Amino acid sequence: MEHRQKIYAIFYDLTNAFGTVCVPILLRKFEMNGVRGVALDWLRSSLTVRTQVVKMTQRVGKWERTVYSSEVSVVRGTPQGGVLSPSLFVGGVCDMLLYVLIGFTVNYADDTSSLISAADNEQLYQNARLSADMLQHFCEANFLVLNASKSVLVQFRGRKHNEFPQINLAGQIIPCAEQAKFLGLHVRQDCKWDDHAQYVSGCLHTTVTMLNGLKGNVDEKSLINGYNAHANSNMPFGIVIWGASDGALWTVFVAQKRLIRALAGKRACKRTLSWHWCGRFFSCTTRSGIRGRRASGAVKCRIDLENLKQLIVNEFIERRRLWQRKLRRKLLYEKF
Repeated sequence: MEHRQKIYAIFYDLTNAFGTVCVPILLRKFEMNGVRGVALDWLRSSLTVRTQVVKMTQRVGKWERTVYSSEVSVVRGTPQGGVLSPSLFVGGVCDMLLYVLIGFTVNYADDTSSLISAADNEQLYQNARLSADMLQHFCEANFLVLNASKSVLVQFRGRKHNEFPQINLAGQIIPCAEQAKFLGLHVRQDCKWDDHAQYVSGCLHTTVTMLNGLKGNVDEKSLINGYNAHANSNMPFGIVIWGASDGALWTVFVAQKRLIRALAGKRACKRTLSWHWCGRFFSCTTRSGIRGRRASGAVKCRIDLENLKQLIVNEFIERRRLWQRKLRRKLLYEKF
């Protein structure tokens, strides 16, 4: 966009990606990439000697009847629910870039996306169509199924246009959308992050309701664990990308202040938070330089962010000293 080029982003969806992997092709690709001997035999035994059974349960009053089907060999797919399945799938599609030569294609487990750019709309449309055809041929050769109805095409642009390109994928048109969710981030066509900020803010508001119900039943440590699990795990995610937007950051900042007030037992109308609570819940989403007309109101809470940062640094140094002390004691204990 900085070079004034037209950009398409196509977010593809694979139907039952882990369950449609062709095992012989997967093993051959692992062998071509240097996996041989005992490791290859172990993969072959874990992927080929597998069976499945269907269980059906029927309740009639107080009686329950369970019926099992006969065992059937599983000839495709990776084991479901295992931590090795995404790695095996990546090994099966590792050569996708050798087939999709147009655009910038990114793979993360079963999430596949392509970024295509061109100087004019006609060339951009041709490049996007060729890129989709190349990916379709690769999936057909590897027995993977592309779902065009769940795939999304986003055209990045600064202004709104009524152009909706029709990219054909497996006989269906890829639907166009103004925003799409990719790897946990809500991407918009105008490169703004308001949708993602609203999503994170909604998660924080849900956490406020949950912690208000737990406040009288659990101790302070459990509340902190709940904050870290449900709130602090969502706020920093992808902040390197969307954190530069003042509007999106302001939305999350307001929701975070409401959450900290709920944890500290403060009413929503008060602007002062104790140093004890602020030092515990400081997050990278808090900023001292929020500009705009709203800055004269809600940002007047009496929090000196520079001192707050220093408190966090001091706490980190103290924890590191304790950890080093424990490590020395452990080494001395093992030595003697």
